[in-house]
Amino acid sequence: SVSAVAIVVSQITLAVCYGPVGWDEHESWKPQLAAFVTSTIASYVLNRRWVWGRSGRSHFMREVVPFWGIGLVQLAMSVLFVQWGQRIVE
Repeated sequence: SVSAVAIVVSQITLAVCYGPVGWDEHESWKPQLAAFVTSTIASYVLNRRWVWGRSGRSHFMREVVPFWGIGLVQLAMSVLFVQWGQRIVE
């Protein structure tokens, strides 16, 4: 359920960035970053409550840093592969 919510949040963010905001494919890192931030926030909060069964204040070094660290590695890989794919298509 958490992944499904995160995907929906991510796709809506991408649609808004490419649609009303007007970023084009030459600035693909911007919508990717926006989608990453919005979906990672949703994913972290939902994982923390539903999966880990935690509430209250997050422990920065034990919860936040590892979660966002893994996410940032995924974002970097995504940006690289999207840019690589754009070069192949052009």
